[in-house]
Amino acid sequence: MKKSLFVLFLCLTQVMVFAQQTTNTEWFSFKRGSFSNQYYIGSQQVSYDDFMTILSATNEQSAKMFKAGRSLSSVGTVMSTVGAFFVGYDLGGRLAGGEGNTAMLAGGGCVALGGIIMALVGEGKIKKALTLVQNNKQTSSIEFTFSQYGLGLYFAF
Repeated sequence: MKKSLFVLFLCLTQVMVFAQQTTNTEWFSFKRGSFSNQYYIGSQQVSYDDFMTILSATNEQSAKMFKAGRSLSSVGTVMSTVGAFFVGYDLGGRLAGGEGNTAMLAGGGCVALGGIIMALVGEGKIKKALTLVQNNKQTSSIEFTFSQYGLGLYFAF
């Protein structure tokens, strides 16, 4: 029973790593929860749609960066949770006296690590977007993007 609880703890720990993270600036703020996010403009809580509408009207580049960071962070959180499940499942089998599956342990660890990195990069993009709108300045960027015509190089300045 204790081993099962330990494995459950390992699996759920990954979800809790990203819970309750707050990205706060003076004007726009964003609080990530376990199952929902809270968006603030000043001290007033607003819906995601209102937040994005005002962010887009204030600085379009920040809104795009915020969406990209939010998507990347969400995908990274899901990946790291799945990877942590595989690691926990294999460790639980080993602790229960089974042989375990080394490929599952290594694969789960790689997926979890990749997911954590993706989530942290996404959080960094969110913070950069909110800092950019706070400073109210455009920055230049170069990125590859897909369009209806194929792959292209995108310059923004």
